[in-house]
Amino acid sequence: MQPHATLTGQGPRNAPSHALPRKYAEPLLYLAVEMAELSGQGGPQKELLRQLAETAGLQDPARQPWYRELSDKTAAQRLDIDTAKRGALVILALLIKVDPHAGEAHRNFFTRIRTTLEAEPITVPVDLEEHKRLAFSFLRG
Repeated sequence: MQPHATLTGQGPRNAPSHALPRKYAEPLLYLAVEMAELSGQGGPQKELLRQLAETAGLQDPARQPWYRELSDKTAAQRLDIDTAKRGALVILALLIKVDPHAGEAHRNFFTRIRTTLEAEPITVPVDLEEHKRLAFSFLRG
C-alpha cells in the first residue's frame, strides 16, 4: 500500500470513477492557474498546468473567455459537488508539492479555497507520481 500524507487528518481517498465534466474542469483549472501565478512565470507548476489543461481538453485556460468570467469565489461556487471539490484540492496540493518555492502564500491560498468550498479534508499520496495520477484522474476517464 502506498503511503499517504494527510493535509488535514482524514483517511486516504480513491480516484473518482469518472473524469469531471467540463463545467467542473473549467473552475478547477481557473483555481490551479491562480495558484500557479503566485510563483510567477515558468517553473514546474506551469508545465504541470499545461499537462492538466491538455488532459481536460482545455488548452491555455487563461486565454479562454470562460476564464475571464471567473474569480476565486465564483470558481469555488461552481465546484458544487464533493468530487469536484476534492479534485480541486488534490490538484492545488499537487501544485504546492511540485514547486520548490511554494510558501506561505500558496498554503494560504489552499486554505482559503478549502474554506470557501466548505470541503472535507483530503489525503494525498506522498509519492509524487501517485499524486499526479490521482490529480489527472479528475480530468480524464
